Amino acid sequence: MNINGFKTAAISKVWIKPAVIKTMATDKRKFLRFELPVDVKLTDTSGSEIILKSQDISDSGLFLRGEHSALPEVGEVVVIQLASLVAGDAPREITAKVVRQNNEGIGLEFLLDNEN
Repeated sequence: MNINGFKTAAISKVWIKPAVIKTMATDKRKFLRFELPVDVKLTDTSGSEIILKSQDISDSGLFLRGEHSALPEVGEVVVIQLASLVAGDAPREITAKVVRQNNEGIGLEFLLDNEN
């Protein structure tokens, strides 16, 4: 699967050290989640930028920790940039949609190039 020009498989092989948060037996999600505590720049539809800390990532999205009042609403499309974990690799922009919000942060679903 490609997300904005790069393969999602590269995320789990290059960017993160796998640390499964829940087992598939207790979590009915399609994709395993991995811990990924890095800074993420989020740009909302108004052009406002905030830096948040990621909690976990999967092939389909990620969860960002942050204060509720500063976060975009469910349904809003945003652009994120993960801090590069590979020396010399420039951060890539990824388009995502806010699909969940709680008092700890927001869940984002990655959008393929033709889905936004």
